[in-house]
Amino acid sequence: MISMFEGCKSLVAVNLTGIDTSGVFNTSSMFSGCSKLTSVKGLTNLDMDVLQMTSEMFSGCSSLKTLELFSCFTLRACTKMFYGCSRLADLDLSGLCTLYVYDGNLSNMLAGCKSLEYLTVGGVTNFKGASVPAGLYYNIGVGTWKSASGMQSASAGNLGGTWRRLPFTDVGVKHWAKYVIMQAVDYGLMHGYSSSKFGPNDKVKRCDAAVVLWNMAGKPKPTKAKKFSDVSKGAYYYTAVSWASGVGVVNGYGGARKGKFGPDDFVTREQLAVMLANYVKKYEGWDVSGASAAYKKMGDWRTVSLWARPAIAWCFDSGIMSGSGGKIKPQDNATRAEAAKMFVYLYEMLEDD
Repeated sequence: MISMFEGCKSLVAVNLTGIDTSGVFNTSSMFSGCSKLTSVKGLTNLDMDVLQMTSEMFSGCSSLKTLELFSCFTLRACTKMFYGCSRLADLDLSGLCTLYVYDGNLSNMLAGCKSLEYLTVGGVTNFKGASVPAGLYYNIGVGTWKSASGMQSASAGNLGGTWRRLPFTDVGVKHWAKYVIMQAVDYGLMHGYSSSKFGPNDKVKRCDAAVVLWNMAGKPKPTKAKKFSDVSKGAYYYTAVSWASGVGVVNGYGGARKGKFGPDDFVTREQLAVMLANYVKKYEGWDVSGASAAYKKMGDWRTVSLWARPAIAWCFDSGIMSGSGGKIKPQDNATRAEAAKMFVYLYEMLEDD
């Protein structure tokens, strides 16, 4: 089966069910260059007990999105097996044994798999030299995390399970918010700047906080919107801010900045707490009164603005806020990581209600 369909650029689907492949030793370049191939059926039913060579088998199959492989325990070489499979999102390698692959023969096995999201691994698989796509990997069944380099350096027997990939290279294994960032992306609350950057320590703008809450509400049409002199109709956040102001989720400034919303201002932690408390009170109809004074255990609780204290109290009671280093830091600008936690906790509270 060497190069059996190599270069078949118009090939869309292949069904190998029922084909006798006993004795097949080499499937290298079998589908190499099949750039329109979207479906390969029958691979899991093949009798490939003696298969040893699979190098470049799917190299260049840039339209494949999911693939479940055969079981193979005699594999010796799979160089560039999925090289350039740029749309491959779900890959099941649980039956693939790379325990005996010779040094260097896993080279670039997963190189170019930039869309990889789920990777299922068996108990006898390793990825040494396989060019595992950059990002952070979460073992769904075990609850552990590994970096891409950690995936590559792990010995066979230490990778079993299904791994979910968080592609952001600026969120490391030790980052405190890695899990809530993954949830915020899963729930559609937040997105990265790109496929590889989330910006966990970047500050959040007031307009973007309004957009997240508007999205959470299902993007309703604005009613009774307040008019702000610094919110133009052409802005991407116009509808969100209009809706949020109309239902009382957000407010503008007073004093010298009366009539302005400050869309490009960075939202403070206490401002964001007020927005979230307003959301559940004025849009969801929750009673947020009667919160305890748990937040007063924080060393800087007296620095919380009077108008923000009821909201801060509710956020602490509900777990949406927990402080940092024994402090609330109410006037500090909220980071994207901190906002991810607050939005996720609120979202899950509403889902469980």
